[in-house]
Amino acid sequence: KDGHVAAAQGLLAGGVIARRCRTPKMPPLRVKYGGDPNELGFFLAQVWSHMEEYGDGFSSEAAKVRCVTRTLEGTAAKWTVTLHNDNASQLINYDLFMRALCARFEDQLAE
Repeated sequence: KDGHVAAAQGLLAGGVIARRCRTPKMPPLRVKYGGDPNELGFFLAQVWSHMEEYGDGFSSEAAKVRCVTRTLEGTAAKWTVTLHNDNASQLINYDLFMRALCARFEDQLAE
């Protein structure tokens, strides 16, 4: 009962509580990536699997990108900061972001 009152109060105050209640709970992507080219294939497979399962639940392409960037650490996270600093279009387009990630971190010695 208290939850309904809080939701109504949130709506009266212009909140978005009602939308939050309707949005299904999506599990976070549970893999980390730090920029090691040897770990990129495994990371990409995990991201692909997650997007196959839950991709339709994202509100936008940018939301998909944010899901992936939350898993980055080390060199990969620093690379993402440069994208933010440049206001890069990859941050609002999932496919562009993933291509840029691959281009940046794939093993150049393997080619």
